[in-house]
Amino acid sequence: MSGFLEWLKTYEPLAVWLGGIALVLMFLWDRIDRRRHFKETQAQLDASQEQVKAAMTVAEAAKQSAAVTAALHRPYMGLSAVTPGGRDNRYWNITFGLMNFGTLPAFHVGLKVDSFVDDVPRSQHRDPTSVQVFPTDSVHFTYLFDWGDVDGPLIRQQTKRLRLEVSIPYESEDGRRFEYKAAVAYDHDRFVVDSSNTVAAGPAAMAAKA
Repeated sequence: MSGFLEWLKTYEPLAVWLGGIALVLMFLWDRIDRRRHFKETQAQLDASQEQVKAAMTVAEAAKQSAAVTAALHRPYMGLSAVTPGGRDNRYWNITFGLMNFGTLPAFHVGLKVDSFVDDVPRSQHRDPTSVQVFPTDSVHFTYLFDWGDVDGPLIRQQTKRLRLEVSIPYESEDGRRFEYKAAVAYDHDRFVVDSSNTVAAGPAAMAAKA
């Protein structure tokens, strides 16, 4: 024992130095171990967040799908085609195809068409709301338009712009009333729907707006 004590006295600075190194190494190891655990925990949290985001995306998609299905579970009238036919420079026959894209019959279906040449009103056509259209079925209306000897050739050459405003009023079986509206433009021997929307009318307008 006395020999060991003598050794400590002789090498005390070395022992203190070695002890200090050991403490530093223990500290560094503790920091490294903590960082490793932190990275593992962070990776687990990131994976959990990605799973939550994926679940929320699936839930949102399901919600939107259910909303679309519910919105379509009614009559949903729209334009299937606008076709020019039997045209000369002045007189045009234009056929409007109306289709029920919904899942329930449409009642009291009608059609209103206003024509404009360079934004100047030219003619109006009206069909009474008396037609019933079942889901996926369609009806067709053909109107004769007279553009005149001057404007007719210019419309065909597209020197003057032809625009049609189309409206399709209809009702559901429970009495809700809707109206489909579309802006249709004549472009290179064909008609193109520039914009369209469906609005609800009557007491249930806010609840049934589409």
